[in-house]
Amino acid sequence: MTTSYKVITVFLAILWLICDSFALQPDTGNRLLTYGRDELLLHRASLWSNIKPAVVLPSELKPRKRGKRGGIRSRVRRRPFRPPLPTIIMSNVRSLRNKMDLLHARCRFERAFRDICIIALSETWLEESVSDSEVSLDNFTIIRSDRTRHSGKTRGGGVCLYINDRWCNNIKVHRKVCTPNLELVTLSLRPFYLPREFPTVVISCVYVAPSANINIAAELIAEDANVMLAKYPGAPLFILGDFNGCRLDCVLPSLQQYVDIPTRRGNILDLCYGNITDAFRARSYPPLGLADHNVICLLPLYRQELKRHKPQCHSAPQWSEDAIIQLQGSLACTDWDTFGGDLDDRVSVITDYIKFCIHTTIPSKIIRIYPNSKPWITPQIKQSLKEKHKSFRHKDWASLKATNRNIRNEVFKAKLDYKNKLETEFSNMNTKQAFQKVKILTGCEPKSTCTVSDPETFTKELNTFFTRHDNQDFSSESGVGNPRLRSRMRLFSAALVAP
Repeated sequence: MTTSYKVITVFLAILWLICDSFALQPDTGNRLLTYGRDELLLHRASLWSNIKPAVVLPSELKPRKRGKRGGIRSRVRRRPFRPPLPTIIMSNVRSLRNKMDLLHARCRFERAFRDICIIALSETWLEESVSDSEVSLDNFTIIRSDRTRHSGKTRGGGVCLYINDRWCNNIKVHRKVCTPNLELVTLSLRPFYLPREFPTVVISCVYVAPSANINIAAELIAEDANVMLAKYPGAPLFILGDFNGCRLDCVLPSLQQYVDIPTRRGNILDLCYGNITDAFRARSYPPLGLADHNVICLLPLYRQELKRHKPQCHSAPQWSEDAIIQLQGSLACTDWDTFGGDLDDRVSVITDYIKFCIHTTIPSKIIRIYPNSKPWITPQIKQSLKEKHKSFRHKDWASLKATNRNIRNEVFKAKLDYKNKLETEFSNMNTKQAFQKVKILTGCEPKSTCTVSDPETFTKELNTFFTRHDNQDFSSESGVGNPRLRSRMRLFSAALVAP
């Protein structure tokens, strides 16, 4: 009864509000106007449409969304197939055939797998009797290296790589190794988009068995890596897979290891080494099926040279015949006897005056040098590249083919000329400029120099430091007054003398 009473009360209150909002007018018979259902509904719609907010903000004061979402994952999602370095998923799957349905589903419905650039899998347990069509993925190219009889085992092992066709279709297989200590496959990739500072990307997928000799495996991996680095200088090299306790810190000290999260029951067995500092950040996903290794996703942290460093602007004088004639006229009408003083002052003043004349008479051009530009790039190559883009816009395929041939020839010639120039500077004992160009080629950054604000104070501190033995007694530190240290030294001497 209480609930029914409340419902009836609310209904009557709403009806009273609706009727009170209408303008009641008497008719000719001095009676109230009556409304039907359709008219009441029409009035209700007009009533709510006339209600306006209490405060109306002008359009220029209304908040609007600004910027974009940050973070590595958001940056990769915006450009899934144009990353500066490839996104990689790696795992030890322990038999790939019985996990293909799950891998198909994850590549179809999960963005982390669908938009990945490279999938590296170890312990695939594939054989020659298994065709590529049985383990293929849509929009991926498979490169596999199965275990053979040369490994001394007939089952297990094997590595394979899946390359996303939307990221790269220029793939070259360099080496496949299958020994009792190491299974390896090495590729070089030239994706559709790659920063200008990199000529190509080198990927090596490895599997080191638990019973393998890790020292021999490390030497084989180092030998393959040195061959690829010599063949592709400046290219990013990444060695990844299941290492099972094998480490490359001794044989390849210049490489960095990126995986810092557990990959199997609290242990880090799946590793990734590379020659790019802080190139990736590792994330962990659940294993595939009943595999005991987690799925590791490597997201690129690397930023292009063009984004990390600003371009440098240099002023280059444009020497033309008219400008040279003007410079000669300005120097000819100069009264050189006015430059007096001793020899050193006259040399400095005359040099500054000549520089001033050159600056005022010779027109200059601002040249912008980008940090990712190669030192052997010439104006002829830049002009040929412009002609190539022009031919592509006009769909002149014959001219485009000829321009590509011309670019290849000019690049080869420019590299050869730069090589000869370096050799000439070394042979002429001009080592300063030669080593400067070598630093540019190798990407060596200049060391930071220490500046001294007060040389006099700094000199006194150095004198105090190096003359401290004359003013202080260090006998206790040297062992003369330290009985514990003297007893240890006696024991050590006795151990050396003993047979």
